[in-house]
Amino acid sequence: DFLAIKGVDGTGGAVLGVFLPALVALPPALRAEWDRVAAHLGAAHRLLRRRARRADGLPEDAEAVLDPGGAVLHAEGEARARRGELG
Repeated sequence: DFLAIKGVDGTGGAVLGVFLPALVALPPALRAEWDRVAAHLGAAHRLLRRRARRADGLPEDAEAVLDPGGAVLHAEGEARARRGELG
């Protein structure tokens, strides 16, 4: 069996996988957690693909930057208006 986590969009992406000795069924909670990891992989791919940077080093169209714990490090535009929801 093979377990794969895909973070892709229409232009490419990233896939992490591992061969397993037996068939494995992921519990729904664990599957949901890995779905979030895949979403982050896709987002990272999009950010890496867009190399245009502003003077502060952020991607040109970044509205919000979060730290690994979810705290808002930077917010502007619509993200600033919704900052209470993000942080």
